[in-house]
Amino acid sequence: ILCSWALPAAEPGEPVRAELNGLRVAIDPDSGGLRELEYDGVKFLQAGTGSASLLDAAYPGYGFEPLRLGARHSRAARVEVADGGILITWPSLGMSRKFEPIGSVAAMVRIRPAADGRSLTLAASVENRSELTIPQVLFPDLAGLQPFGGLETTELRTCGGVQRPFRDLALPEDEGRWYASRRNWLTLKSGAYDKSMAARWLDLGSLKGGFSLFPKLWSWGPLTESGEPTSDRVLLQLSQVDRTLRLMCEHKTLIRPGEKWSSPEYVLTPHRNGWAKGIEPFRAWIKENVQRAHPLPKHPRQTLGYRSVWLAQQYAVADAAAPTIVWRFRDLPGLADECRAHGLNEMVVWLWGPWEIPQQPSPELGTLAEFNRAIAECRAKGVNVSLFVSV
Repeated sequence: ILCSWALPAAEPGEPVRAELNGLRVAIDPDSGGLRELEYDGVKFLQAGTGSASLLDAAYPGYGFEPLRLGARHSRAARVEVADGGILITWPSLGMSRKFEPIGSVAAMVRIRPAADGRSLTLAASVENRSELTIPQVLFPDLAGLQPFGGLETTELRTCGGVQRPFRDLALPEDEGRWYASRRNWLTLKSGAYDKSMAARWLDLGSLKGGFSLFPKLWSWGPLTESGEPTSDRVLLQLSQVDRTLRLMCEHKTLIRPGEKWSSPEYVLTPHRNGWAKGIEPFRAWIKENVQRAHPLPKHPRQTLGYRSVWLAQQYAVADAAAPTIVWRFRDLPGLADECRAHGLNEMVVWLWGPWEIPQQPSPELGTLAEFNRAIAECRAKGVNVSLFVSV
């Protein structure tokens, strides 16, 4: 059942409600902000009329005070439940403070049931009909998230770690009263060197259930003019007023006057039980899109993982006053025995030579003959040795 029920019309001030693939959605009829998300009797999100959001954008006006556009500042949005989904349009996004722009900024959000029968898809577009450039869009912007699994056990899980935002971002009663504080904010980033969100997937919930969210963006996705990914950060803010959580997916895009921007399609999957159920649509999407230049070798498919062996700290130096050597080539067969004892058949060796592709291994660690002999012994024991290089 894709769209099992929907109210034909909402009373003034009453949210527009629909059920999409089992997830009950309530939209504010005036602002177009997201008021409620409920699944299997659990309310993930509940926001008041003044705080409900869904889309937000930076709009640098004149003067020092920041200026934002977004659903929470808007009036007279159009909310339609039709064609099995929800369409929200803003002819002119409202502003966070008084400002007289030349022109307006229009936006649209479409929420649809996904073909998998369990997820929702969310997509947005912003059309800049004004004279100023928009440098940032937040979408989806989910304000009013509840600690539905408990303050201690509602977890935000990514491919880089686990956070407990309702506990960890809470400020003491006396902090932030007289001065600004950023301790109730958290930034997660996906990328080569940031480990907080190795992939653009996240899950909020507990072992009793929750929801997963990811954009359909492959590899680095769109890039900024400076070559950085436009959509690699998720921002979290815990309200100091009502202790609800705001989750914002940031897009560092430049929407110049007269231009239109379209978001990637996001997939939101509610689920019972733990995060392993929520990640299934993400795993299926990866499987559909991955293109291997070479088939995965047999030995990594038959192991629990691999061991990274750092032969030295930074570089191999034989100076007795400041030794950096951890292992020598002759130690590799013994390390291979440890790998086999723990169910591993792959060993990745680091700092066996200079960072660039070397002509020969570091002599401080042993001779070339010892190097080749050690690798052969490891492979004879059933442990493959891969040599890390930086290109």
